[in-house]
Amino acid sequence: MTKNVKSGLTLKQSDWADLVQTLRQIAGPKVKKMKCTPTGTDAWYQASYLVFRDADPNDADEFLKVVAYAYSWVATIGTTDPRIHFNKVKKAVDSMRDAESKSDYCCETPSDTAVRFVCEARKRAVDAVQAALGINPKNNNSIVIVSKVLHFWNSEIAPMIDKNVANAWQRLSDTPTTGENWTKCLCMASGGTVSTLSMSPSKSQFLGYWEIAFRFRQNNLTYRELDEHLFCHGRS
Repeated sequence: MTKNVKSGLTLKQSDWADLVQTLRQIAGPKVKKMKCTPTGTDAWYQASYLVFRDADPNDADEFLKVVAYAYSWVATIGTTDPRIHFNKVKKAVDSMRDAESKSDYCCETPSDTAVRFVCEARKRAVDAVQAALGINPKNNNSIVIVSKVLHFWNSEIAPMIDKNVANAWQRLSDTPTTGENWTKCLCMASGGTVSTLSMSPSKSQFLGYWEIAFRFRQNNLTYRELDEHLFCHGRS
């Protein structure tokens, strides 16, 4: 269900903190239960994540491992050798990191120009990974694997996204008392172009979600914690 939210609406800093607190209250117990006795694929996710994260590849072969890690978390297998694209991906990732480090973006109320600059840098990183994986940039389904490649490159670079995250977002948006703010923050973060996440998230949806995840991280919710909370809430 998509709510109609006008662009230009803003959230106060306290609103971001409230959203983080609400998410922790709703999904926190589910995450705790899942981590206590992981079974099935959860056991694989929990064990492998500690090995896969923060690879920070320095050469093409190390990048190949990152891609392999990412594909082990989805139901598909790669069809190309990504190593020839390593330098382009690393350049895009480094450029994105540099863009995010600018003080005018990291403040509580970044300018629209700063946010657009960072969004463009993130988009270039997504495009570079898609090219490395031999994926048509118009293929929305590729965003799931791309998000995992970037996250396993380094867990502080990008959030992961999948259908469970999208389902959780829709559920939160439909909550009677706080749902409007979930829709509002996504709309605001995307410049008014996105107000929901589909089961196969598009690139524009992912970029809007990424901006939200960064603001949540400023309120002490890491990319991995956000992923776990939404994953557990979305599949229940």
